[in-house]
Amino acid sequence: MLEVINENVAVWDSSGKEIESQLLPLLDVSVEVRKYHVKAYLGKSPKTTPSYWLAFSATVPPLGFSTYIVSNAKQTG
Repeated sequence: MLEVINENVAVWDSSGKEIESQLLPLLDVSVEVRKYHVKAYLGKSPKTTPSYWLAFSATVPPLGFSTYIVSNAKQTG
């Protein structure tokens, strides 16, 4: 799972096929804990705060790796 700022995201595999994904809202307590740790590490508060977890299934071969691309979703209409 990855933290994302907005819901306009999509996931593709290395062959360019779009992968089914799901957005899960972040709890307020998780956001506050993240802000605390960012400020402790960087010395300043973050300018943007993620709102969602991006979840998707990944297939990885034994002793290997797979590439997935997360980017803005294409606008339709």
